[in-house]
Amino acid sequence: MFLAELLRIPPPFQSTHIPVFLAAVISTSLNSGAYVAEIFRAGIQSIERGQYEAARSLGMTEGQAMRHVILPQAFKRVIPPLGNEFIAMLKDTSLLSVIGYVELTRQGQLISAVTFRPLKV
Repeated sequence: MFLAELLRIPPPFQSTHIPVFLAAVISTSLNSGAYVAEIFRAGIQSIERGQYEAARSLGMTEGQAMRHVILPQAFKRVIPPLGNEFIAMLKDTSLLSVIGYVELTRQGQLISAVTFRPLKV
């Protein structure tokens, strides 16, 4: 039974069941996506204003200046922090698996408490 049925929560406040893997992927993607966006923003802002002005003085549009001048320089500066973010995300995914194992261990403890047979669990 769902928790909403056990607590008799009215329908508008009932929660839907999300698969554990999907919840892990969504939460990790949102968390890491925010950091990656911040890394790219900082990389673009780290390029001196004179680079943009030089591109504009050569007759480039804003989009061309960004594409041909700013972004290639920013990408070089962004590579090391992206590597760090990849390592952090790798650690976060291992943390998700550990949380899942802890839940399995807790279920084992609950079953052994009811059956009084911990060796079988």
